[in-house]
Amino acid sequence: KPRELNFVAVGETLKPGPKARARIIYPKDDIESFALASQIHMALAIAGWDVPMPTPILPGDALVFGEELAEKMFENSPASMAAGGNAKGVSVLRGVLSSNDARRAAEALSKALLNALGTVFTTERPFSEEVRIIVGPKP
Repeated sequence: KPRELNFVAVGETLKPGPKARARIIYPKDDIESFALASQIHMALAIAGWDVPMPTPILPGDALVFGEELAEKMFENSPASMAAGGNAKGVSVLRGVLSSNDARRAAEALSKALLNALGTVFTTERPFSEEVRIIVGPKP
């Protein structure tokens, strides 16, 4: 059975809280992950977040320094892990130097997704103010 998210309920839960810029990525050609990523996108749109449509994970999404190392990481690891998430399931990554609003928004999103899906991996990442949501394969 595919994962499903009550995106209206999650969006309404997040609406009164802080907002953030987010990016949702998923393993290319994983239709089930794409479907869940799209539902998360709709929830964030309802909540008023700045979030473009989900996109496939690309080699440039690897959390390493250097193009050659990123390519190797992407070729030799599950895509969701190369991008900084768990091998399976949903991961929410917030920037180490994020503003307080972005940090609180990422925490609220993690809680809402945990309540809706039962499990979410949350961690920090370098570089960005943006919240990265990685929708990996179904656990």
